Amino acid sequence: MRSSQRILITLIISLIAIAPCRAQYRNTLKATVLSWTTGSAKIFYERHTGGIHTDQVALGYIGCTYDGKHNNPKGLIMRYGHKFNLALRNDDKPLQGLYVQPEMIYVNFKYNPKDGSERTRSEMFTLMSIIGYQFVYKRFVFDYFTGPGIVAGTEADTWYEHSFTLWEYFGTRNRKISYTMGFKVGVAF
Repeated sequence: MRSSQRILITLIISLIAIAPCRAQYRNTLKATVLSWTTGSAKIFYERHTGGIHTDQVALGYIGCTYDGKHNNPKGLIMRYGHKFNLALRNDDKPLQGLYVQPEMIYVNFKYNPKDGSERTRSEMFTLMSIIGYQFVYKRFVFDYFTGPGIVAGTEADTWYEHSFTLWEYFGTRNRKISYTMGFKVGVAF
């Protein structure tokens, strides 16, 4: 286990241990699970701002975990989304339930192209339309999300941008359409 993974696990366990027991949590700290297997690590902070609204920001580092595409990427990810909680909302658990979320994602990294030429920069911006479900059990948070988006910028030759992929499904390719899905786990406080 890498030191960055040990630090994240220790942080989550520490927050669980020191967080006071309350019925209503308004903040979460989460990490993506799937991205650790493809070359990036992202930490999300979410805050319930009232009613059906929550804001979520994330920072990520590309290149600190397993390099799934074998192109030695190094860079940064920034994300911001505003969640609108829909059905199954519970006033005792304002962070739990089905949601829609417009989200902006900025990715900037350098990588080794497949053709062996010099390191190349990929810089992408996408506006996503996310749907997901977040479940809160005691202090633990589980969040599954998926959605398409529109994208602009200079793509990597693998079409994987470490927070989303470019459209390459059903025998079609489109570098102006993005898609994301994932699973986050974390702690509420």
